[in-house]
Amino acid sequence: MTNTLGYQKEAFNIQEVLAYFKVSNYEDCRINAYPSFTKYEGINRTPSSFLMIDTDLKDFASKDKLDRALK
Repeated sequence: MTNTLGYQKEAFNIQEVLAYFKVSNYEDCRINAYPSFTKYEGINRTPSSFLMIDTDLKDFASKDKLDRALK
C-alpha cells in the first residue's frame, strides 16, 4: 500500500512493488507479507509465519540499546 494510491495493491514480483513505490515517491509505502485469500478457490493457502519489524537506530540512545531491543 502507498499513501498516493490510498489502498492496497497486490503485486506479483519485485518490479511491480518498486514501480508502485516510485509512483508514491517512496513515501509512506507498506508491504503486506500475507497472501491474498480471495480468488483461490479450492487451494489451501497458509499465511506466513514470520514477523518483520522496522527499527531505526535514531530511536535508541545507543547501538547497544538497539541490540538489546532486538533480542
